[in-house]
Amino acid sequence: MQAQGSCRSFEGRNKERSTRFDSRYLMIFYILVEQLISENPRLSKTLRRQWATQKNNQSRLAEMYDSAEELAPKVAKLIEMIREAQHPIVYTGAGISTSANIPDYRGTGGVYV
Repeated sequence: MQAQGSCRSFEGRNKERSTRFDSRYLMIFYILVEQLISENPRLSKTLRRQWATQKNNQSRLAEMYDSAEELAPKVAKLIEMIREAQHPIVYTGAGISTSANIPDYRGTGGVYV
């Protein structure tokens, strides 16, 4: 029984050392990246542009919700357009249901459940 306990404490000590080891290398990595960026203005400009694009893309993907007061005239207009259309076409697809809080019917691997 004592051997198992000592083995567990040995694993715990190694995990602590590993975490400290990883954090030191991560800090060195960040310092080197900052130095690389500061020494290469073209790289810096490219990275800033990419980060700005990513930030813009994330804001465009954010869900937007209308209040009931904003939604009512939009729904009335939609009803009017559908009634007046001779051949209405509605596009739907992936993402439409999930944004309406309907659960996704696929699993994590993309397989239908």
